[in-house]
Amino acid sequence: MTRRVVVWGTGNVGAPAIRAVVSHAGLELAGVVVSSASKEGRDAGKLAGLTQKTGVVATRDAAALLATGTIDAVVYAAIIENRFEEALGDILACLKAGASVVTSGLYPLQHEATAPAPLLDLVKRATRESGASLMVSGIDPGWNMDIMPLLVSAVSSDITELRTQEVMNYRHYDQPDIVRNTVGFGLPMDTVPPMLGEEALQMVWGPMVHMLGEALGHPVDKVTTHDERRALERDVEIGTVGRFEKGT
Repeated sequence: MTRRVVVWGTGNVGAPAIRAVVSHAGLELAGVVVSSASKEGRDAGKLAGLTQKTGVVATRDAAALLATGTIDAVVYAAIIENRFEEALGDILACLKAGASVVTSGLYPLQHEATAPAPLLDLVKRATRESGASLMVSGIDPGWNMDIMPLLVSAVSSDITELRTQEVMNYRHYDQPDIVRNTVGFGLPMDTVPPMLGEEALQMVWGPMVHMLGEALGHPVDKVTTHDERRALERDVEIGTVGRFEKGT
């Protein structure tokens, strides 16, 4: 049975998602949602960097797509970090319409046992009434921080320590505001950017630690965090993101 999928967003996550849906024999690209007028009406293949047309044109009217009642799932790839309430509303609308949602940005719901109760209640109410489901995962975090260690553990005779590391090249991350004001590149050294705050570290990466502990039969009692910062040794100019000064 072919599943009809909508991809919401065409950026760093959405474009690869469109390519993945188009190439999957069990999925049909049923719609693409965009936020800008410049993308509306364009073929999804063009927006995703494909050489062929898909016959699916981008729209800003997500409600119309959901109202058809024919959408099985939505890949929600719109930016969430700086528009959490709006994004949550989008996702709840999808769930209430009976469309299951996969997203990589709704970090507090990565791990049900540690998810904030009020937020979890909203989602459970929507899924209970419609029968849809929500999966929050990705590669940032995810994959090399949960799936890969578990896979490797299956071929290990003994484990004394488990250490994972995520390395990200933000030169290729086309979100200038996020890179500067959320991640903190270019800010004064004594400034704690949102991404390095205790709440963010616990919300975004803490769930990975809890999931690993549970899967390996050793539940984690407590997750602690710390950060180390290094000043730029020279000025750096990066494409669309701009200039980052020495000492920041």
